[in-house]
Amino acid sequence: MTEAQMKSVALFFFYAFADKATAFAASTEALHLFEKKIKNLDSNVNSQPMLVFSTHKIWKKYSKKKNKSYQPNTVTEQGWIIPSQLKLEQWWQFSKDTESIIVLTLIWSILLDIDEKDIAEGLGVSEGTVRYRTGKALKLLGSIQGHSVGVNA
Repeated sequence: MTEAQMKSVALFFFYAFADKATAFAASTEALHLFEKKIKNLDSNVNSQPMLVFSTHKIWKKYSKKKNKSYQPNTVTEQGWIIPSQLKLEQWWQFSKDTESIIVLTLIWSILLDIDEKDIAEGLGVSEGTVRYRTGKALKLLGSIQGHSVGVNA
């Protein structure tokens, strides 16, 4: 497991939960699952699908326990170091209002820069499904952006 993969798992859960304690616990569990899954793989095999699989499986477990409450102040109060110029209000609104799998696909695809093929393999869906979800997410996020700054469609 590489440092980049550990960082990806932590970022995934930060953007998925907006709660330090939940993100930390889920990250730790997902990293253990990921490590267990790649243990028997050849070192030449692409492990990104297992990273997607592991984060998705643990996300499902934790999301059942958690009531979705996305508030950016909660994040900063809990100790995440967020640059002052970074505004996450639109992200939390998008996460709250959008179907979860659409949000998760956007995190993997755009924020973590995981290939569509690897996401598809990790989720057991087609690449076209991943492309559709990513496109839909970007469109929805863009519409939130447009409304928040007073742009008329």
